[in-house]
Amino acid sequence: MELNKSTCMTEVDYICQWIEDPRQKPGLSGGGNGAHEVVYMTRDKSLTTEESVQIINMCELGEQTDRICTCIPSNPVGGNVYIVDLLSLPNIKDVRVDKFVWVNIGRKKYPRKSSKIYKTIYKIRLQNNACSSEFQKFLYEKIENSRYVIVQYVGDASVYEPISHGNSKNNNLIMRRTCPSVFDEIKRHANDVTASANLLEKESKSKAETGNDLGVKTARNLNQVKNHLYKARRENKLSKDDLYNLIEISYELENFNKQIDVFPSLVCISGMDGILQEFNDLLIFDKENPIKMFYDTTYKLGELFVSVLSYQHIIFEKNPIIPLAFMMHDKRDAKFHKRFFEILTDHVPNLEKTSFPIVCDREPGIKAAISKTLPNLHVVHCWNHIKTDVKVWLNKHKATQDDLQVYLSDVTTILKTNSEQSCLLKIDEYHDVCL
Repeated sequence: MELNKSTCMTEVDYICQWIEDPRQKPGLSGGGNGAHEVVYMTRDKSLTTEESVQIINMCELGEQTDRICTCIPSNPVGGNVYIVDLLSLPNIKDVRVDKFVWVNIGRKKYPRKSSKIYKTIYKIRLQNNACSSEFQKFLYEKIENSRYVIVQYVGDASVYEPISHGNSKNNNLIMRRTCPSVFDEIKRHANDVTASANLLEKESKSKAETGNDLGVKTARNLNQVKNHLYKARRENKLSKDDLYNLIEISYELENFNKQIDVFPSLVCISGMDGILQEFNDLLIFDKENPIKMFYDTTYKLGELFVSVLSYQHIIFEKNPIIPLAFMMHDKRDAKFHKRFFEILTDHVPNLEKTSFPIVCDREPGIKAAISKTLPNLHVVHCWNHIKTDVKVWLNKHKATQDDLQVYLSDVTTILKTNSEQSCLLKIDEYHDVCL
């Protein structure tokens, strides 16, 4: 496997110049953007259990990959059989959606003894809430979870007549079921006060490649976007009781909560006076013996993010890690981390006088906050995050297990070098081996 040294990832200034920018995550395509739609085969009768198991097993073995869909069918007709790769969909529940309106008849296991397959049966929905077996859809899934699902259409698609939504006052508006991934995208903008329903609807509809995608792979209309955006924001909104309880607990715990900001975003900064004072004294106790600090932002408490600052206690045996201060915040933003370190320096004034290392991930907001409030601290990046990003990059470029072991071992060796010069020499050495 060949990696290009010119592809660069900023890490410890020099680490692994052949690793791409870690902020780029592998994208999952659910229509457009290179999505692949192809009819696997044509069959007028429903597949047998043996046939469906055999087809899925072949896909799992990597056979016939050019006949596997990476998106849901746009314009299926009777007789079409599709194989859909669930991992290529933005939401695996999208596989149950298409341009038709169906009635779910039920899901059964086949065969009855030693079952191997789930078969879900759908009948086409007609006017007046009736359904017909003249056009049906079958979904075949292995009982032991598989990434592949067979979607089969049997019968005459012309029996379907578009229907209007039951709650719509306009009978001319065609009802289509919208993919769950569309709602996921709307919910992701719930905390963005600049995101309007009009803008989200236009962005959604711009992704449609054909008329059949409208309302299915995109939002149906403006009202649909408004309703889901309102629902998501209402669910995320803190109640009066939540805020009242937080303030009441702050009085009961005396000085544990150092700062509470309510508007425009919730920020709660906490820490025990005794631990903060001891840490402040420890910073000037022995300046020759560096105190390592760790700032971790990977925790969540319900809908809130929890950022934790801890330190290595150099006086105790085995140098235990002691939690120092906490911040609960509802958004990831540099201004919240800056606020945290500003409040912290009020209670730990010696922190501004030291130049000890602080370990964190490569989140730009954290680095910016530290550089502005505590410029003397040396920011060091977490090895676990580096290795995780290396794995992501390697998997994105279809690395084998042997490749993973070799490159992760090389990265560990580079990280363990004790000087800039030896780090550069190792990178050059491994680069020559890669080429």
